[in-house]
Amino acid sequence: MIEAATASKPPDAASMELRRTAPWIMFIIFFSVLNETLFNVSTPSIAAQYGLTPSGVSWMLTTFIIFFGIGSVIYGKLSDIYSLKKLIVIGILIYNVGSVLGFVFQSSYALVIFSRAIQGAGASAIPALIMVVVVRYFSIEDRGKVFGILNSTIALAIGVGPVIGGFVSAAYHWSFLFLIPLCTLISIPFFRRSLPEEEVREGKVDVPGAILIGLGVGGMILFFSELRWYWLAAGGGAARLVCYSHPTGQASVHRAFFAAQPTVPQRIDCRFYYFLYGYGYYVCCPAYAERRQRTEYGYDRLGAVS
Repeated sequence: MIEAATASKPPDAASMELRRTAPWIMFIIFFSVLNETLFNVSTPSIAAQYGLTPSGVSWMLTTFIIFFGIGSVIYGKLSDIYSLKKLIVIGILIYNVGSVLGFVFQSSYALVIFSRAIQGAGASAIPALIMVVVVRYFSIEDRGKVFGILNSTIALAIGVGPVIGGFVSAAYHWSFLFLIPLCTLISIPFFRRSLPEEEVREGKVDVPGAILIGLGVGGMILFFSELRWYWLAAGGGAARLVCYSHPTGQASVHRAFFAAQPTVPQRIDCRFYYFLYGYGYYVCCPAYAERRQRTEYGYDRLGAVS
């Protein structure tokens, strides 16, 4: 994906126009990443409303993350084939459809989880495609600055998410958190006007690989939630097919028979395990504060941010 993006030379006119997109890029990145931690400190009240166990209410967070991660891989591959402008607009619209559904159907936990899945599928388009926009259309001199801004914005969104979520939940109701992403709709006209038109390029989407990624991640999450061996077998088997190579150097079964252009790279480094640790902290911290310290939203917010 990055190689294809780097190969195309940034147009001068587009680079001049895109220099003015930095505030909008920060805006859209902030609200897409914000939802990763927005509901964290609200999990105790959500569990109380629906009568859920800690493992049950954790699906409020893990569902979004699962679809966010899977979608990021898929959108990154689609950016090599289809127009970035159209993909970004589609992602924003899907993100907001999930937000509206979550607020409207807040009385049903199953529909709330379904809405979180739609949210994650839409929000995943924004960070993945914005990175491609920077590499493909910004000049080499500007890329370092823009990437620095993006990283700072992502860190800010992750940090203030629990604060905003706790304030809204305490002052109003946790369901109003679904309405916050609607702010991203105002950026659609700007991106439609600023991003250049692109033709459809040759390439194929690795659908079996995307399905295996979903099965692998979902199986592992279900194993940790229910501690059933068959979920571990299903998740580990799917991950083995899509990610790893045979010890002799041969490609995995998925790569050998399905994917000439695979969705995921051949190797996955230790950043995956670092992510698991960090996300586990965000899931467990509010539940620990509620059970051990009986704190209100304000203390939960400070604990999660610290």
